[in-house]
Amino acid sequence: MGTLLHCFVSRVSSSVIFSASPADTDDCVGFFLTGTYLDANLPLSIGFINIPAFIIFIPITMFMARVGANTSNNMDKSKLQRFFGIFLYAIGTLFLYRYLNI
Repeated sequence: MGTLLHCFVSRVSSSVIFSASPADTDDCVGFFLTGTYLDANLPLSIGFINIPAFIIFIPITMFMARVGANTSNNMDKSKLQRFFGIFLYAIGTLFLYRYLNI
């Protein structure tokens, strides 16, 4: 059962990677084309893509994705589910609080 689960997770992960890449590329091309069409003269930017932010966030995101995946794989499943439930409850409460202007 464990081997079957690992095969399933690896297949789903690879399909998510390959399906997400064209969408992200399309978004970048869209931001580039829209910004150049509208003559957005933003500092250190090409279109609506800020080059320093792009250069800084891509390596950080790649590194932290690996750290997060390793951490979640090493945690107890019930503890991870509990933490995620608490996180969702906190975010939902925050959204409701902001929506109702309390």
